Amino acid sequence: MADFTKFSTNQLQNSLNVIRYQNINGATQEFGNLLEKEIEKRNTDKSKKHFYSLIKRKVAQTSVGSSALRNQGAKGIIEISRNYFENEIDLKEFKQQLYSDNFKEYLDNNTIKLRNLFPINGQSWGAARKGLNLFLRDVIYNHYLREYLNINSDSIKHLQKLEVPLDKDVAKGLYQEKENKSLKRWKSIKSLDQNTSDKYQNIALSIADRKGILRVHLDLEYWRKAK
Repeated sequence: MADFTKFSTNQLQNSLNVIRYQNINGATQEFGNLLEKEIEKRNTDKSKKHFYSLIKRKVAQTSVGSSALRNQGAKGIIEISRNYFENEIDLKEFKQQLYSDNFKEYLDNNTIKLRNLFPINGQSWGAARKGLNLFLRDVIYNHYLREYLNINSDSIKHLQKLEVPLDKDVAKGLYQEKENKSLKRWKSIKSLDQNTSDKYQNIALSIADRKGILRVHLDLEYWRKAK
């Protein structure tokens, strides 16, 4: 089988044009057919890559709503978060880390990087972590991005690593569950630190295991829950 990896699409197209223009038959014509298939495959792959980039942009720019990170002490936090997700989060790397034993470290590193981009008086660890978890949740909830990343139902043990985005509603729901033995009353997203977040996430994992769902899905149960 011919190896075209060293050649650009333009080079392949120029070679094909020569073959077709000179109307060469025999083995060279067969080689031209291979060129044509390779060019078509590359164009299809390029089209798909562009499509998935548009889907990622849509998710990055909509996963953090206008009220999700309000009252954090500074303006521009939502826009900074959206742009970070669109331009700095590599989804292939996300999938790789999700399937590894280092996903928590991956979350922590990106949380700190995002927080450090916020204005000085709005550098909230809790806001950065919530935004990140909202984005990654919506990536998993998107059919096309799951297809792109090849994440399916066999990935449950890895998807369970995803965190539930923490806010007042989620914290209240966790606090009222029987698994809670030690959680302190929720203060705010702005004041949330890593140690407190880990405690909430550990309780959330126990609750999710009992309910037979992913931890990240608890947000659906607790969001604006009827009183």
